[in-house]
Amino acid sequence: MKKISLLIVLFVLPIVLFSYTLRVGDTIGMFVFGYPQYTMDSLTIGPEGIITVPPIGRIKVSGMEVSEVENIISKKLQNYVKTPNITIGITQYAPFIVNIFGNVSRNGVINIQKSSIKLSELIALSGGLKDYLSSFNAVVTYPNNVTKTYDISWIYNGGTGEDPIITENSRVVIPYENQNKINVFSEFGTTSFTYFNGITLKYIISKQNVPISNIDDKITLLRDGKTEIFSIDEVIKNEDVLLKRNDTIILTKLQKYVYVDTEKKYVKVNFEKNEDMTIKNILSKLNINPSVINKITVNSKEFDMNSKLNTEDFVKIEYLKNYVYLSGSFGISGRIAIDPPEKLTLTKILSLAHGFKNDFSGKLDVLLNGNMKVYNINVNKIETYKDIVFEPQSTIIAESEEKVAYIIGDLSDSRAYNTGDTLFDLLIKYQLNEAYNIKYSVDGNVGNIKGNEIEKEKNIELKGKVILDISKIKENNVIVYKEGVTKIINKNKVTLMDIISSVNGFEPVNRGILKIYNNNKLIKSYTEKNIWNNTLEEVPMGSYVIVQPETQYSYITILGNVSPKSLKTDIPIKLTDVLSSTNFNWQVQDEVIVYSEDKKDVVNTQDIEKIKDYEVEPGSIIFVSQSKPKLIYAFGEINKQGVVEYVKGLTLLDYIFRVGGIKQTGEPSKIFLFKNGPGNPPITLDISGIMNSNPIKSPMNPVLNPGDIIFVPKNALTGVFDVMNTVTTFMNFIKTGTETYTTVTNAIK
Repeated sequence: MKKISLLIVLFVLPIVLFSYTLRVGDTIGMFVFGYPQYTMDSLTIGPEGIITVPPIGRIKVSGMEVSEVENIISKKLQNYVKTPNITIGITQYAPFIVNIFGNVSRNGVINIQKSSIKLSELIALSGGLKDYLSSFNAVVTYPNNVTKTYDISWIYNGGTGEDPIITENSRVVIPYENQNKINVFSEFGTTSFTYFNGITLKYIISKQNVPISNIDDKITLLRDGKTEIFSIDEVIKNEDVLLKRNDTIILTKLQKYVYVDTEKKYVKVNFEKNEDMTIKNILSKLNINPSVINKITVNSKEFDMNSKLNTEDFVKIEYLKNYVYLSGSFGISGRIAIDPPEKLTLTKILSLAHGFKNDFSGKLDVLLNGNMKVYNINVNKIETYKDIVFEPQSTIIAESEEKVAYIIGDLSDSRAYNTGDTLFDLLIKYQLNEAYNIKYSVDGNVGNIKGNEIEKEKNIELKGKVILDISKIKENNVIVYKEGVTKIINKNKVTLMDIISSVNGFEPVNRGILKIYNNNKLIKSYTEKNIWNNTLEEVPMGSYVIVQPETQYSYITILGNVSPKSLKTDIPIKLTDVLSSTNFNWQVQDEVIVYSEDKKDVVNTQDIEKIKDYEVEPGSIIFVSQSKPKLIYAFGEINKQGVVEYVKGLTLLDYIFRVGGIKQTGEPSKIFLFKNGPGNPPITLDISGIMNSNPIKSPMNPVLNPGDIIFVPKNALTGVFDVMNTVTTFMNFIKTGTETYTTVTNAIK
C-alpha cells in the first residue's frame, strides 16, 4: 500500500516540477516499476546537494531538474536492472524564507513550503494588510540588491495587476503612506514614531528595546520608493541621518552563522556580532581537538584554520581514520570508530558493538593489508583479553557456529543457548519431573536421563548441535469417572479412599462397583465392601477409575484417546451415535474396545458396514485405543519443530500454518521437501509469493503424504548436502518407524 501511495503522489505532482531545480532540503520519491526493493519514498537532499540511492550510492542532484535526475539514476541502475522504468517526483519541497515587514499582520521571516510564491500570496500568508487604506505599494529588495516598487492597490479593489514571483531571501516592505509618522519594521516588532523636526536615525536606534548586538549592522531606509543602506556603527559614531515624514526604517536580526558537519552530528554554529567567523573558533565552540582532524572543507573546498568564513557557509570536518570494520557474530556489524588518540582495544570495540552474539564460536579473524591473524576468545573470561589492540582500518570477523537446541517430542521448541550453558540451564523453564524421560544428543554424544536428575543435567555442557527428545513416560495423576462427572486427582500417592471421597462415594445409593483400568486393561474391580476393607490401597498412576452406583446400567462411558464423557440412557445406542458425540478422530483412529457386563469387543471403526449397526448396551464402557498416527515431520526455522498429525488432502502451506508458521529468520523462497522420508534428495519449493494466500494445491504448494519431511533453512544459500545431513541426523535421532509413533507424542496440535 505504501508503494501505491508513493506512485499516486508522483503522478499528481504539479507541472511546475519539470522546470523546477532541486534544492538542498527537498525530498524526492523514486518508483522503479516491477522492482519494489529499489523503490524509495523518501530521499532527502543533504547539505552538499547529495542523495544516497541503494545500491547505486551517492549522487549530487541539487541544481538539476527532475528529468535530469531520472536519466542519471536510470543509467546507473542498468547495472542491476535490465531495462529500468523509473519515475521520480518531489514529495516535499524544502522551505525557503522571505522577510516581510510593514502594514501586515505578521512581520518577520516567512517559511515557504512551495517551489515559488507570488507577492499577493505572500501578503495573504502574512495575514493580509492591517489597514488596507494606508498602503498602496510594496517595495521588494531581491537577493541581488535590486529594489522594485509594485502597486498593490488592485489586491483590495478586486481588480488585476502586476503580481511578481518573490524569490528566496527577498525582502518585502509594505510601507504606511500619507501619515505624519516614521515607521520602524523588524523581526523584533513594529513601532511608530510621530514625526518632529530634527528627528534622526540615531534617535530611532536609541529607542529600540533590543540590544544593538542583536541587530544587523545594515539599516535600510525606505523613502519615496527608493532604498538607502546605512551602517549602525557609522550612524552612532560619525554621521547621523536626518529623517523625513513617512520614512520607513527596516532593522534586521543579526544573521551570523555557518553549518557544520562533523561526521557525528550536523549543527548550526552562531557567532556574536564582533566575533571572527573562523575555523579555529568553530573548533573551540564544538570542543574539537585539532589533532584528531584529517581534513576541513568549506563549500567542498579545502580551508585553513584562520581563513574567514561567510554566513551560511557549509563546513565539513573529517576525522582521522581511527576505525575498524566488524563482521560476523558481533552485536552490531559495520564500521566502528573512536576518536583519536584512544586505542582500538577489544574491550572498547565490544562495548560499541554490543558484545558478541550467542552463536559466536570463540574465534576472531583479523585482516589488514592482505594479512590475517587469528585470536581464540573465551567469552566467559573476556577481561583477560583487554590488552589486545587492533590496527586502524582492520577488518575483524567473529566466526559463528550453530548454538541452537532443537526440542521435540511432548515438548516442541528451538532455543538458542550461550557458551558455557548446561542442559540444566536449557530445561529449567520447563520444570520437568520424574514423569519425563530426556533423550539427548549433544555434539554427537547421545544419552538418557530422567526429568528430575538435576545434578546430571548440570554436568552436561551444551556444544554444537543439540537435539532433545522429551517424552512423558508415566502419568502423574488418576482420572475418576462417575455418572457423567470427571475428577482428576494429582497426588504423589492416590488411595481408594481418595477415589471414593472425590465423587462422594456411590451416592445417591450406598452400593456399587469400582473398576480400575490401566494401560487399556481392567486391572481390578471392587464392591463397596472391598473398598471399606482396603481404603488405603494404592491406585497406580495413570489409571482410569469408573465408579458405578448400583444404577450403573443407565450410563455408557467413553474413555481413552478422546475427551472422556458419560451418556445417560436406558436403551441401547448405536456406536456411530456414541462416537459422534465425542471428539473421536475418524481419520486416524482405527478401533475401539467395547466392555459390557460379560464380554469385550474390539471394533474396527474403519469397517462402516459393521459399526453402523453395532449397538452399545447401557452400562458399557467404550475405550478408544491410541492408534499409530500418520505423521508429517517439520524442522528448521519454524515456530514448533517435530511432528504433526497427517490429515488427508492438506498441502505444504497447511502444515506450515499448523506448526506456527515460518520464523522471521526463515527463508520461504527455498523450502526443502523430502517425499516419504530422507532416503531421496529433496525438492525445493518457493512459497514466498503465496505465504499470504489461501493454501490451494499448486506446483509450489503440493499435497503431502505420510512420512514427508519439511525443512525451512535460514537463507537461500543453504545447500542440499547440508540439509540432507541435518534432516538425517534428526530422523536417526527420533528413530523413524513404528516404535517412534508410540514414544513420540504429537508435539504439534
